Amino acid sequence: MQSDQKSKSSDKKFTDLMIEEGYLLPHKLPNGKWVGCYQMNYTGGLFIGLDESGYQKRYCYTTIQGAMLASLEWDGEGDPPGNWIKEKGNGIDRINPNIMEDIK
Repeated sequence: MQSDQKSKSSDKKFTDLMIEEGYLLPHKLPNGKWVGCYQMNYTGGLFIGLDESGYQKRYCYTTIQGAMLASLEWDGEGDPPGNWIKEKGNGIDRINPNIMEDIK
């Protein structure tokens, strides 16, 4: 029980830190990874694998609302739902394959 309370306290502190940094809806996915949304200059980002030093990768959406909705619907497996445009990260630069299908 005490370990569970420490975990909740730690999660609350991390959530507060992410909100201070400007992330919207920071939360932990069922797979244990932290996600949060952030308004960028031209897109809304869904950031995956958040920690104190940064993030692992992000998915860019046309709007911050699209990123936020995806963050709430996604279980962390495969690609997130919605019409994301691009996946970016260390060595990752991928266009959503579903967008390419829509163009054909």
